[in-house]
Formats: sequence, C-alpha cells, structure tokens
Amino acid sequence: MKLTVKEYSTAYNVSIQSVYKRIQRHTIQWVKENNIIYVVVDKEAIKAVEQPLVKEVEQVSLKYLLKQLKIRDKKIEGLEKKLDKKAKEIKKLNKQLLQSTSDEKDTLLSFISELKQLQLQAPIQDYKIDEEVIEVNPKKKKKKSKK
Repeated sequence: MKLTVKEYSTAYNVSIQSVYKRIQRHTIQWVKENNIIYVVVDKEAIKAVEQPLVKEVEQVSLKYLLKQLKIRDKKIEGLEKKLDKKAKEIKKLNKQLLQSTSDEKDTLLSFISELKQLQLQAPIQDYKIDEEVIEVNPKKKKKKSKK
C-alpha cells in the first residue's frame, strides 16, 4: 500500500521532516510517481498503527465530553441554587402578603367598628361647608430684552 508523506506522518505520528530523513537514510521504502513521493507500507503495519490511534482519539474525545458534562453540571447546580433562593424569596413574600392582608383587614374592621360606635354616640349635626373662592392670577408676560 502506498501513502503520501503527509498521510504516513499522520498515521505514524511523526513529523513530515522525519519522514523525509527516513527516506534519505533509506530506512523506509518509497517510490516517486508523477513527482509525488509515496511511502510503501504493509497493510498489517498500518492496521497495527491505526488501532492505537483510534483508541487514543476515542479517549481524548471521551475526556473532552466528560469535561463538558462537568461544566454543564456545575452550571445546572448554580441555576438550581438560584431557583431555590428565588423560591424561598417568593414563599417569604407570599407569607408577608398574607399577613399584611389579614393585618390590614383587622385594622379596617376595628376602624369601622369604632366609627360605628362614634356615629351612634354622636348627635346629628348639620355641617356647613364654607366655599372658598380661589382667584387664579393670570401669567405675566415677559418683556423681551433688546441686545
């Protein structure tokens, strides 16, 4: 099987310069066709190299995905804490609202009962309302100054 220099360097995890040095030292087999250098490799040799590379890529991918999941979980935990705080605030405000409403009702009821008692005790009188006449002053015109 023939591989380009770049494919060989990727498959064997070596630099392109290292591949060219191996070609110069004749430590690997190669052929040149149409001004392109190909490295001749056994299919079994490539499979032996590819399998560890695939496993390594899978491990790196899994590590990356696990890291992303941990980041997402931390964000979710933060949001859950915020939601819990908001729920507690809402509960507290609802409780205050219920208490204030009942306090206001009690205050109004006591005020109404006091007014009824005063009304029953007080003699009926005619009250006259004095009407006040309010004069509206017309706006004074501003004089334009000459420059």
